[in-house]
Amino acid sequence: QRMFKLMDWAISTGLAKNDKEYFEKIGFQRTNISNVRRGHQSFSKDHIIAACKLTGANANWIFGIEPNMLRKDLKHPLDQIKQAVAALEAQLSKK
Repeated sequence: QRMFKLMDWAISTGLAKNDKEYFEKIGFQRTNISNVRRGHQSFSKDHIIAACKLTGANANWIFGIEPNMLRKDLKHPLDQIKQAVAALEAQLSKK
């Protein structure tokens, strides 16, 4: 299930501290996780949209339509910070 892969990625990158926080952020009740894993319930459109907004994920990746997990037009916040630090270091090294 790609939504669970996305959750693992969000936790590994610091967008959520743990699965409880991730599910809270996307508005999903953790008590329903076992139902999803067994195929008795699915994530709703609103859960998927919230997950995409939180992570920058490509909804088409979640549905298995496209190979790229992240939308190309958005950079992960950590990547933006890394870019900013690199630019700052470059400026400071010039002085």
